[in-house]
Amino acid sequence: MKLAKELKPDIVITDIRMPVMDGLELAKCISSLTPAVKLIILTGYGEFEYAQKAIEYKVSEFILKPVGAEELVRVVLKLKEEVITESKKAEARKSYEIFLNENFSVLQEKLINKLINGLYSVKEKDKILKRIRTLNMDLSGPYYQVFIIAIDGYFHGVGNQPPERREMIFESILTIAREAILKCTNGFIYRNEIGMFVSLVNVENSSYDIISMCKQIQHRISNNLNLSISFGVGNTSADIFNIFKSYNEAFNAVRNRIYMGKNVVIHINDVAEENSFAGIMGLKSCSEEEKKLLACLKLIDFEKMNDILDQLFERLIFMKADYNVIKNISLFLLFTAFKGLKEMGVSIEDRLEVQFDPFLEIENYETVQDIKKWMKSVLEKLMCIVESEKNKKYKLIVKNGIKYMMRYYNQPLSLTIVAKEVYVTPNYFSRVFREETGENFIEWLNKYRVEKAKEFLTDISMKTYEVAEKVGFNDYKHFSYNFKKYVGYSPTEYKDQSI
Repeated sequence: MKLAKELKPDIVITDIRMPVMDGLELAKCISSLTPAVKLIILTGYGEFEYAQKAIEYKVSEFILKPVGAEELVRVVLKLKEEVITESKKAEARKSYEIFLNENFSVLQEKLINKLINGLYSVKEKDKILKRIRTLNMDLSGPYYQVFIIAIDGYFHGVGNQPPERREMIFESILTIAREAILKCTNGFIYRNEIGMFVSLVNVENSSYDIISMCKQIQHRISNNLNLSISFGVGNTSADIFNIFKSYNEAFNAVRNRIYMGKNVVIHINDVAEENSFAGIMGLKSCSEEEKKLLACLKLIDFEKMNDILDQLFERLIFMKADYNVIKNISLFLLFTAFKGLKEMGVSIEDRLEVQFDPFLEIENYETVQDIKKWMKSVLEKLMCIVESEKNKKYKLIVKNGIKYMMRYYNQPLSLTIVAKEVYVTPNYFSRVFREETGENFIEWLNKYRVEKAKEFLTDISMKTYEVAEKVGFNDYKHFSYNFKKYVGYSPTEYKDQSI
């Protein structure tokens, strides 16, 4: 027992009848000390019934005496494999737990973000509910509601701060909001759009008052951070998979601060009916433009984007849409673009002018044509950001591909092999490789191999066919053809000149 405490053994072999402490007592003590231990009980024929009591101590094997070496070795090797397998599983579980702990809030945010954007289908319900439990999230309902916090004048205030100061403000807002939410119910809040935060909360009973809670958060943020913030609140939903409706309502509500003022709490039901109707009709009329603009952003198609905006504004003018509706649609499309870029992994907060606040900027334009011109300029800036990010990504992929090719140039290489190493499709790698280097994959590889061959050809002890094989050309004729193509001499002529 003393040794077992010190060594924590994987396998213990014990007889049943022993002085001072018998085998069953030893098994009981060791299994409580080291639950994963494998116990082998040696038992005589008459002791077998007695030995069966050891099952409750998780005995792995019973061996009937007399015990042969071959039998004992077989059993120990079998248990050894079990120990190794269980150890690997335990290590995998530990790694998974570490991953969960380190990324808990990120995984929770990702799941909530997909729920409020309606990206899960009803078919996935069981899987998503299981994931919710795994992430230790209380989304028990019975009803759910979304509210959005928007920092008023974000770019003139918070957006103009140094990054460290900005992050501190964001964390303070999240902390204040979480504390207020947990006093009333359970829920989650995270940062979403530029200067915006989204919260999904459980609505447990009729006494729950979300407006009062929002005003408490607003008051504390105003006192602690000297910030003006507005809220948009959606209606409740009985189905977690329909919560995207509440999110859309909250988003539409907070957008109404454009003409309801700042530092307000706006419930979607408080939005004027005519504005709500006009807004819905306007948003429906631009749903296709929303999809097309996102596609233009991803493809960096400036010309197509201009055509889409021209057609959209012509239709709004033809419909004689209300001026506020036109502004709302413009802001909706802009924030859809911001959201789309975030989903693409493109950060824009530090890449737009610090004074840029779409809610304030749009108020500077009194005509539809001016708004359209402003919209085009903003979206063009966003496209330039996407183009810059894509160029960085291209460079990294091509750089890693070339690094791999330079290392393994003397081995059989193909476009498929290299593309797999940089985790892209062969077609994609071929396209970005040509765009970045100005050459196709085979041209670059053959040139590099020829350059390496020139180094080896200076060694008079090496035959030219040996050099061909050493640099990755299995066919000497193919090597000779490419060498002359890029150098102007045959390998033999080049070797003679070098000597």
